[in-house]
Amino acid sequence: MPDPKPVARSYTPAAGYHFLTPFYDFGVAVTTRERVWRDRLVRHMALGEGDVILDIGSGTGNLALAIARHSRDVRYLGFDPDEAATRIARTKTAQIVPPPEFRVGFFAASAIDDWPPPAKIAICLVLHQVGLEEKALATGASAFFGEDLRSDFVEDFAWPTLKIGAVYGIIEARKPGT
Repeated sequence: MPDPKPVARSYTPAAGYHFLTPFYDFGVAVTTRERVWRDRLVRHMALGEGDVILDIGSGTGNLALAIARHSRDVRYLGFDPDEAATRIARTKTAQIVPPPEFRVGFFAASAIDDWPPPAKIAICLVLHQVGLEEKALATGASAFFGEDLRSDFVEDFAWPTLKIGAVYGIIEARKPGT
């Protein structure tokens, strides 16, 4: 299926600036011990043969590589609005069988009508891309109010979704105290 039509929305490119995208993988690898946490994430996902994985904000394809290291016969579909990052992902994962599919664009449920329902959905290092109001409203809330977003995010969004059975994980790469 061709990539969805570009939407006139802004996003933050990998590494913060388009010209830094080629250096993104190196930066994440040395500042976050990426291989360690991505491998742990994949083990935690407990993928089974034939599972369909949807990766929203697939970036340069590192989750697809981690999945390929630990699981076989998993169908992977990644979405990212960054065309340069998606080109890198397609190049890096070209040898994976079955081949992962990457689409350029913002995710919308209608964009996966041609795929079976995902068994697992991953969102890694991209929560900053979607405003908290949009995240909260997606849970079925009728309104969103937030001031101290650190505590509001946990109390008003993450906790209620956990109470209804969602599996929610936050991996944050900040130094303690910052």
